[in-house]
Amino acid sequence: MSLLWSKSVMFKTRVQVRSFSRWMGRSLSGATLALAVAVGTLVTMPEAASAQGMRMMTGGMDLSATRMTTRSLEDYSKLLSLDETQKEAATALLDGYMSAHKTATEELEGKFEEMQQKAMESRDWQKMGNESSKLMVEYQDKTRKLEEDMLANLKGLLTPEQTEKWSLVERSRRREKNLRYGFFSGAAVDLVRVINRNKLNAGSEEAKQLIEQYETDMDRKLVEFEKMTREQEEEMRKQAEAGQVDMMSRMNTIDKFSAPSKDLRDLNKDFVRRLGLAMSEEDRAKLENEFAKRAHPRIYRESHPQQQFAAALGFSDLDETQKTTITDLKAQYDRDVKASNTAWAKATENAEDVAGGMVSLMMAQWMPSDKEGVKAAQDEVKKARDARRAVDESFKTRLEQALKLEQRNRLPARKASNDNPWEMWSQPEDDE
Repeated sequence: MSLLWSKSVMFKTRVQVRSFSRWMGRSLSGATLALAVAVGTLVTMPEAASAQGMRMMTGGMDLSATRMTTRSLEDYSKLLSLDETQKEAATALLDGYMSAHKTATEELEGKFEEMQQKAMESRDWQKMGNESSKLMVEYQDKTRKLEEDMLANLKGLLTPEQTEKWSLVERSRRREKNLRYGFFSGAAVDLVRVINRNKLNAGSEEAKQLIEQYETDMDRKLVEFEKMTREQEEEMRKQAEAGQVDMMSRMNTIDKFSAPSKDLRDLNKDFVRRLGLAMSEEDRAKLENEFAKRAHPRIYRESHPQQQFAAALGFSDLDETQKTTITDLKAQYDRDVKASNTAWAKATENAEDVAGGMVSLMMAQWMPSDKEGVKAAQDEVKKARDARRAVDESFKTRLEQALKLEQRNRLPARKASNDNPWEMWSQPEDDE
């Protein structure tokens, strides 16, 4: 392989693996699958690139992302109508659970760091793949037992009437764990969470029935999804115990999970549409906007021009002409960027459909895909992204022209960003 290709892979690995490792911590199942793919990819790269990737594999890992939190318990308390005494007891249980989970996570991180150092010295990436799989399986077993005990103890606090509602907690927990990540944009979104967190008015009888149907339909798919991940985990367990990790089978795992994840995305998009029709125009717009932000966080995050417009309109030394000009510019930018974002999101979803999901699309940047149409779809994504950037640059220039030099110097500078596509498919963590 050429030196140029090797350096290119090293660069992409440096900027992408850290964010990839954050994503793989979003779910225990997601962690196992993604770690398998990450290691599988890196061991096939040139030695230098593998070294760069493995050095940072666990640097940004958030293995606690799906543990139960105070916000989780608040949700369960509402579903079960816990009284104050029960809440106090449940909080004590949660404190013990979170402490034990933290200890298990810190132990794993320490082992990963030690294993990583040994791999850097020995250059034996295959051995690291075997050992990392074994560690992840052990960690899953330990943290799963902690969760099972926590939920069993919580259930033990309930009255018979409250126990009849326990299935609501089980559904909520499945969404909480499994909708933290997704292989397709929009799969990693819990619409119940979106509605509750944003206090959207879904109180009509039609909306209530739709939410109940959404919970039922989503739970049915997640139960099957969990079954598939358990089967994959068991296969990983056997390979780890035998010390023979099959990297090719790990890579093929992505294809196996592609269709179910796409189903989750399609279910979410369908219910965003149906729920929107049962809401006021204002709440429908909020629902669609919040879904878009979670489905495509990279696209819909606050832009640099938006930060600059907000700052400029807060300047106390603007004259009336400047206020009018900047207000009009902001309104025009909001319209133009909305159209650009829609086009970018559409191109991204099409590329995911062609490639077989985000992971396959991302890996096509490292290793050319043999699937028809992937390169053309990637080009369309780049075209849409460049068009959005052109809108940003145009309005930043026009804003600066409306300001005096001293005012321009007070505009916020662009913050450093890794601008990393590995971040695209994780649910924003608004419940910590």
